[in-house]
Amino acid sequence: MIAEPACVADERRDVFARRADSGELVELTQTSPNGAWSTRWSSLGNPNAGDPDAQLQVGMPVAAKNGDGRVEIFVRNGGGGVSTSFEQADGVFSDWVDLGGSGIQEDPAAVTTDSGRIEVFASTKTSILHWFQPSPNSSFTADSSFPSGPPASAPTPAIDQDGRLEVFYRQAGSASVEASVQASPDGDWKPSPVVLGGQAGVGQPALVTAPAGADARVMVFTRNGGGGVSSARQTSANGGFGGWSDLGGLFVGLPTAAVDHAGFVVLLAMSAGGQLAVDKQTAAGGDAPFGGWQLVGS
Repeated sequence: MIAEPACVADERRDVFARRADSGELVELTQTSPNGAWSTRWSSLGNPNAGDPDAQLQVGMPVAAKNGDGRVEIFVRNGGGGVSTSFEQADGVFSDWVDLGGSGIQEDPAAVTTDSGRIEVFASTKTSILHWFQPSPNSSFTADSSFPSGPPASAPTPAIDQDGRLEVFYRQAGSASVEASVQASPDGDWKPSPVVLGGQAGVGQPALVTAPAGADARVMVFTRNGGGGVSSARQTSANGGFGGWSDLGGLFVGLPTAAVDHAGFVVLLAMSAGGQLAVDKQTAAGGDAPFGGWQLVGS
């Protein structure tokens, strides 16, 4: 199993995973905020229950929080669409709901906007599919007019300082990173995606928005053609992107990015030797450089 962390409505940590042998979706929860963990995983079933072959085609769960704090999880279902299950008032998760869609190639991505609405994105061979909540905590609406080019990776959303969404993915037919950009918070999308370029490579981009506050910048990280990590960032809050920088390294798999408690952006990747590699900003700030890769563990 590979786990997806989340935080349930009462601030307990929650982890979601998929059993490899059966496709069953499962949940593990803290018994209290900051407390111990339950000793057993709880079953959330499977959106294709009753069809053994389709059950095994279900993807990994991804999680997002509703505006009222309830967690909702999303999976690629056995029919190639997206299904969702949400935490109810009593803490029990709902039956699976099929949101539709077809031809999805990888796991979906979900993000909670600054207004408390969840938006969901998923890649097919020809486009990015998009679902959104018209209002916080509501059911989902499919967006048939979402502007995207043909993707060559799963999408990754990020939130601009002003609350607009940008959705990043690899461009099919090239190694470039492309972004679909919202024109206004909770509003329509600009008609044409923006091509950011890149330094070759493959795979889904990793995104963060940092630091918190008026100077928050979206930062993009990719595995480049040399097996290391490349980065591009907005030159100002809500602005365009500058050029790409090669941060070095030689890795297997894709990088991931997070912001620590002090506001520093932290990158993590698996080295060719099987050790965890970490690269951290030298200061918390939109223009702050990274200090270089350090190996952790053995």
